[in-house]
Amino acid sequence: MNKKNISILTLILTIVSAIASPGMTKAEGIDTIPTSKVIYAPITSEQGITTNQLKPYVLNEKEVQTVFGSFSDEIEKLKLQRGYYVFDNEKYDIKDSNIYVMISLGQRNTTGYGIKLISTEDIEGISQITIEETKLQPDMMVGEAVTYPFIILKFAQGTPNVKVITDSGREISPLVNSAELTEKGWNELKSWEDVSENKEWLITFKKDISKEDVNSDTVYVRDSSGKKIQTELVAGEDKRTVRVIPIEKYSAGESYCLFISDKISPQKNTASKGAMYRMNFTIKGDVAAEDPIKQQANAYVVSGEFKNVPLFDGSTDKQVGTVSEGFSLNLTDVRGDKVYFSVTVEDSSKSKERSSKEYYIPVKYLEKTYKEPFITLEIISADKIKVKESASIYTIDKGIKQCIMKTSQNIGPLYYIQKTENGYQFVLGNNLVYVQPEDIELIKN
Repeated sequence: MNKKNISILTLILTIVSAIASPGMTKAEGIDTIPTSKVIYAPITSEQGITTNQLKPYVLNEKEVQTVFGSFSDEIEKLKLQRGYYVFDNEKYDIKDSNIYVMISLGQRNTTGYGIKLISTEDIEGISQITIEETKLQPDMMVGEAVTYPFIILKFAQGTPNVKVITDSGREISPLVNSAELTEKGWNELKSWEDVSENKEWLITFKKDISKEDVNSDTVYVRDSSGKKIQTELVAGEDKRTVRVIPIEKYSAGESYCLFISDKISPQKNTASKGAMYRMNFTIKGDVAAEDPIKQQANAYVVSGEFKNVPLFDGSTDKQVGTVSEGFSLNLTDVRGDKVYFSVTVEDSSKSKERSSKEYYIPVKYLEKTYKEPFITLEIISADKIKVKESASIYTIDKGIKQCIMKTSQNIGPLYYIQKTENGYQFVLGNNLVYVQPEDIELIKN
């Protein structure tokens, strides 16, 4: 499959309480029926490339138990995620010299899904396995049961350097890959500490993406050993957002890495390689509610006891607007009695150079909420907006607009995230906010 180019405008990372979806069922107690076939697929060699046909064999349930019986718990965990895994013969006490590979589809909410092996070939020292993911047919009778389709196959004469692709050409990622945590080629994003064990990430792309392109081969999380973590991926109806939700809580004190691969393809028929992004984050340890570390990691909001709380320019100390109840800030930059935050703007003294503009709110107006802060990693736009005097800036919660700030002077020019049906979207403090086109001056680059 041709890898597609995508220009990611911004990654928005937000935390919400991790509440399992009503349709989500844990893996315990689920019986999986693997497909058992021996397939000898024809092979066509490309000129100049050495290709050898291998003879794969798919193990049946009894054979899986015979070979991996003492590792049944590990097999159960591996099948929860979509991907492939090459078994280490010594680690798994495998006596023969065959190569064993597990391929899994992850969770499916009904029966009727499976894996069909198309071919296994040694291509220039790479054991390439091609599969077809069998899916529900319109006239197929299926049961409403959570399943985890997988197969374990073995072959001789190939190498443990394995690559798995679908019949449509999409590459499937390995279930365990520690090298991917450090290998070159990924764009490194800022890492985060003391993250909630229920952390949910919201990723916003600059261009439309299809739901078919959002899967655990394109957006996924690995732990510090390189093992892929089971997550639920929810593509937004806006076709530009993806929520990454952990199925089970992250482990306290453990480090993880979020990957966004170049396999997401909003632009069809594009052969150029897209950008790949990688971001490390660490889950906070077990601390008491009074612990300063926990307080530091949580957001504070403007108290309901106050109305029209002043917002000040950090460089001039002049008031630039007022913010409303619920305006959220993360206490990571407290100086005396003031809480500062930054907005990316254009430096007027240096042509087209970006800089950070500081604003602050007096601490006395804030109260603790003990919820995770809204965090933004900006890949900012080329165009800018200047928010006009007397503009209304608002948030949107469950489709309802709420004015969160009124400006008393111009703000900017600043870099917005994107223009949406709700207005121009940008970040202010710990808040994802919007402003209407009539309240801004658009500055084209």
